[in-house]
Amino acid sequence: MNPSYGPPWRWLGRLAAGALAVLAGVSPVLADGVVAAASGSPVKAAPVVSSIELRGDFPPSVVGVLRPLVVIDAGRPLDDEEMRRTLRNLQASGLVAEAAVYSRPDPDRSGAVVAIVALWPEVIARTVRIEGELGLDASRLRSRVSQWEGEPLSEDQLVRGVYRLQQLYRDNGYFAADVRLHVDEVAGTHQADVVYGVDSGPRTRIGSVDFRGDLGPFDPRQLAEALAVGPGKAYDARALEEDSGRLRRWMVGQDHREARVEGPAETRREDEVDLAYQVEAGPRVEVEILGAERKKLEERGLLPFLDEDGYDQALLVRSRDRLRRYYQQKGYYQVQVETQEERRDGVLHAVVGVEKGPELVLRSLDFTGNESFADDRLAELIATRPRSRLVPGSGHLVDEVLEADLDNLRSFYALQGYWQAEVGPPQVTTDLEARSLGLVIPIHEGPRRRVGSLVIDGGGGLPEDALSEGLPLEEGGPFHPRRVEDAVEQLRLAYQGAGFEWVQISPELQWDDETLVEITLHVVEGPRMLLDRLVVRGNQKTRPGVLRRAANLEVGEPVSRQRLLEVERDLARLGIFSRVDVRLSAGEIGGNDRDVVIQVREGRSRRVSYGLGYDSDDGVRGLLGVSHRNLFGRALTLQADARLSERDQRYRLLLQQPFAFAWDIPVTYSLFRFDENRESFDQLSRGVRIEAFRVQGARRLGLVTDFRRIRLENVEGSLDRIERQDREIEITSVIPSLLVDHRDDLFDPTEGWSTSVLLQYAFPAFSTDAHFFKLFLQQTQQIPLGRAGVLAASLRLGAIEPVGAKLADVPLAEGGTDNPVPIGERFFAGGRTTHRAFGRDLLGITGETRIADLVGERIDLLPAGGNGLLLANLEYRFPLVGALGGTVFADAGNVWRDWRDVDLSQVRYGLGLGLRYGSPIGPIRLEVGFNLDPQPGESSSEFHLTFGNPF
Repeated sequence: MNPSYGPPWRWLGRLAAGALAVLAGVSPVLADGVVAAASGSPVKAAPVVSSIELRGDFPPSVVGVLRPLVVIDAGRPLDDEEMRRTLRNLQASGLVAEAAVYSRPDPDRSGAVVAIVALWPEVIARTVRIEGELGLDASRLRSRVSQWEGEPLSEDQLVRGVYRLQQLYRDNGYFAADVRLHVDEVAGTHQADVVYGVDSGPRTRIGSVDFRGDLGPFDPRQLAEALAVGPGKAYDARALEEDSGRLRRWMVGQDHREARVEGPAETRREDEVDLAYQVEAGPRVEVEILGAERKKLEERGLLPFLDEDGYDQALLVRSRDRLRRYYQQKGYYQVQVETQEERRDGVLHAVVGVEKGPELVLRSLDFTGNESFADDRLAELIATRPRSRLVPGSGHLVDEVLEADLDNLRSFYALQGYWQAEVGPPQVTTDLEARSLGLVIPIHEGPRRRVGSLVIDGGGGLPEDALSEGLPLEEGGPFHPRRVEDAVEQLRLAYQGAGFEWVQISPELQWDDETLVEITLHVVEGPRMLLDRLVVRGNQKTRPGVLRRAANLEVGEPVSRQRLLEVERDLARLGIFSRVDVRLSAGEIGGNDRDVVIQVREGRSRRVSYGLGYDSDDGVRGLLGVSHRNLFGRALTLQADARLSERDQRYRLLLQQPFAFAWDIPVTYSLFRFDENRESFDQLSRGVRIEAFRVQGARRLGLVTDFRRIRLENVEGSLDRIERQDREIEITSVIPSLLVDHRDDLFDPTEGWSTSVLLQYAFPAFSTDAHFFKLFLQQTQQIPLGRAGVLAASLRLGAIEPVGAKLADVPLAEGGTDNPVPIGERFFAGGRTTHRAFGRDLLGITGETRIADLVGERIDLLPAGGNGLLLANLEYRFPLVGALGGTVFADAGNVWRDWRDVDLSQVRYGLGLGLRYGSPIGPIRLEVGFNLDPQPGESSSEFHLTFGNPF
């Protein structure tokens, strides 16, 4: 083993340093563990190490980082393995260009030696700049340079940066651009400034544009107008490549659907480039659709040969298959689709004929010959369904779907050990008078293969019970080669996850007869990969302890590729790095100890966020926020933001901590001030909030401690009876919560479900005296309907129980506002996210949870809130054109004074419709809700313009 690591060009310097060390009485340690004496005669191997010295031109802070990487221990023999690990660890740090281990006799201890670890520092890039006459955007240029500040200089990355910059300039027409690399060492340090000097020179422009070949009916002027880059414009290689496709699409749009465009060929002159496109216009394509409306078929993507990709015979055949599937999905099982084409006089005439036939409904589905599995079990495996009002899209027989169903049944039987099972052909019966179909799927099961015994041989690193648990093979169970493959893969993943990276697993099959097999899985575990040291690189401001804490790796722990991916995910979740790379250090094949190297690139820590919007409830609203995402290098986030609207003002100061003391639980501390303009009063809330949460897969567990001081102002009408002492109160609460989210998208889900539970306990503490329990439950469900859209539903339940003063004991005063629960903590409903047939907070029972004020001949409703809530929403979302879609919805619910008073006969109903535009971060909605039974003071309809889904 060579006891030193480092680039070859530094060997000469190391040998010179070693010679000086020998002259100074220091002996280099050889690979075989023998120490070379000055006389050349060997002395006793593995002397005891009395002390360890680190020698190198490093500041104390860096020495503090390197010292834990030394695994040579004082008081123990100088071990060859420990020396190898030390050198590997130091090399992986990225701070050491070269390292070697020497020893010298300890004059104070006979037979002992002092181990000297000699270190040569790596040169670190202090700055990386691009200077000169750039011509292009600086940030665009910087993205092509892979050498970054704070990382060791890499000759490969530096030179690659030159080539990539030159290529970027050539692609943008700077053919004379000059890029020079300068590396200037900073005196007295092991750092260097990297400068890419650039002289872009003049930018080449387009001279002439020519078109060659068969132009068909088009003249060059028409073709040139279809291009984005024409004479006099700046050269752009990417734009020219796109222009070829753009020109072809234009010709396709002129019904020359077989058009071909190549090029352009380039002829360079001093400061211009002449372009020549090779064009083949091809015949004009005329399309005739018989038996169907062409526009509707195009809108549904059923005629791919009419798309911008052009025409070919394969697309015509694909159209036939799509049309047949489409009409069968509509109930026309016997549809006939014929296609033909004819070329004459420079015109290609394509005809698509559709004969729908009668509309037929699949009424029955039966299986025959299935002795081992019931009809219901087999029906669960296929998509074809007889007509059922409870299953959208059922009752339609589609050949393409049916063929996939038969394949699923064949696969199912094969995996159950029925290796000779036959499924089909299907038998379809038609009753034209009843306009119905019947389907029978015949099955011949045949013999079944089973597993006689299953043995895992050769393991030992993992308990056999844990290995066999969950395997797709079991004694007495079905046999199939795929099950063997899956079992081998499952065992391999289990071993690799436990650190056995090079595990080998081979199955052996012995047949007792044609249907019973003895299976032995032979395991050769190989060495177990264990963590030796965790090395952190690239962090400029972030403290190494933060990365070690987030990685959560312990020395001696088994490491695997999957574990490294988890570490990458956890580090990226901190939100302070623009790049995270977690890898194993280079090691000897078969070695069982490895370093894990975490290489990071820090992102921008300071950010400003802002936004402007409009909402029908809140009016114009805006957001302004500033944040620092890596405060003190501890991954702390300090954020201040203001959210302002015509009705509400919200101010917050937050400190987010990624870890809470000894637990890996994020905690957020916040100071807040909320000024809310409610329908019947204004509420000013000030306070402090501490929130901790833990995410485990689809579950999010949260715990909040909240203290707030609430003051009511501008109390209107009958609500003015609220006692003065109740207009300024203090509330201390503990709020545990649970969210289980199985939706496919956070902002605009189309499939899945979610469940949320929130329990608030407000209790007397300090100067607070509010005392109540508050429970809120919500269940959402999104059901995809394919191209037809999404069916979404939500159910919300809420209950508040005051402690010490039962609501039933409080008399219902005039106006109905008496309630021991503070008004700001009660349930309110009505508006864009709850019940869209009512205005904001205006859903309720007059005289109990809302007040009717008579103003002249007009009745004004003032919400007072209640302790019971029931809301149900059903919404159908369907596509229209592009990102524009529509909605039809039904909302139902009410707010009661007491949760015990919830009465379904008092539920209020509303229907509505709207438009929605799908943006990248959620839908923009314009909706109108209609009140089906308006009461005095209520509007018959409400309009809502807002952002995001209602639930």
